[in-house]
Amino acid sequence: MASSTFSPDSPPIDGPERAEQTGAACGLGARSGTWLPPRAPPPLLDCCAAARRPLSTPALSCATRDSASLPSTGHDKQGRKWFYSMVHFKNRYMVMEVFIDASRGEADPVILTQFNITKVIRDSIQLNFGECGLAASLGSLQVKYVNPVTKLCVIRVSREDHQKVWAAITMVKSIGKIPVSFNLLDVSGSIRACKKAALECEEAKFEQYKLAAGDRMTQEIIESMQSCFAKLKGLDS
Repeated sequence: MASSTFSPDSPPIDGPERAEQTGAACGLGARSGTWLPPRAPPPLLDCCAAARRPLSTPALSCATRDSASLPSTGHDKQGRKWFYSMVHFKNRYMVMEVFIDASRGEADPVILTQFNITKVIRDSIQLNFGECGLAASLGSLQVKYVNPVTKLCVIRVSREDHQKVWAAITMVKSIGKIPVSFNLLDVSGSIRACKKAALECEEAKFEQYKLAAGDRMTQEIIESMQSCFAKLKGLDS
């Protein structure tokens, strides 16, 4: 039997003739062709697939995207969740008390402020660790809280530099011309834990201050302490 070409307009053919025509159309010999269903076309590539990452692959850094224009999470066509991660800077919060040498007979020879404490810390870092050590520490270094009554302060510094800053604070010997020394009470990795520890220290030191002051306790000092407590409770990172 002579093989004929297969045409989509030809009437349906069953049996051996269908196999012969199909084999001829596919380049096979007579009665040797096997009809197979047409293959599905390959799926189109998703042009946005490179901008998404599943949970099992590293996420893009915040420097490679605009956080205002791209979502933070989503799902791809296979149902896998993808996300963008932001870079979080780790800080340490140090609760420290300041001892002032009142040998000159004055009640408060120096008034502690955020400015003068920050200045002596920066000067000590520069003196003991140089310009590079100071520049590396200034990114996160900040005196968050100072109580001039109880002489308590909270200092924020980066996790990588907190031991260096701690050493520099320990070597501070004076504020102005008044001898002082710093004592570390607590180190925390979060502002919440720092506020809890600082409040406990403040309450204990204020009770000691009231016992030492006695009749010298004035309404102005009480209002100053209440203001410091409110400021400490409202601290943020």
